[in-house]
Amino acid sequence: MPVILTSTGFQDPTGPRSDAGLWGLKIPAETLHEGAPDTEIDDCIALVPERGEQVIVKKRASAYHGTYLAGYLRAQGVDTVIMTGVTMAGCVRHSAEDT
Repeated sequence: MPVILTSTGFQDPTGPRSDAGLWGLKIPAETLHEGAPDTEIDDCIALVPERGEQVIVKKRASAYHGTYLAGYLRAQGVDTVIMTGVTMAGCVRHSAEDT
């Protein structure tokens, strides 16, 4: 079973060409520059990506919105998804609704 991790990150979180959209007004987007420490998977939760595991950088609450996740799962023949996460009322819920 493939393991896929997600992180939130933006190329331009607060500028006039922000890729955060309106969501950037709801979250601390200025700290979420792609590749910055705040966008890395926290090794305290024992989910550091292992070799070959996918890490998808998303721009919205759902792991599916605007990412290649759905296509990747189909290509891998995945028919069952097990989700876990840190923000159940936000990102996990939105991803589950989009599954």
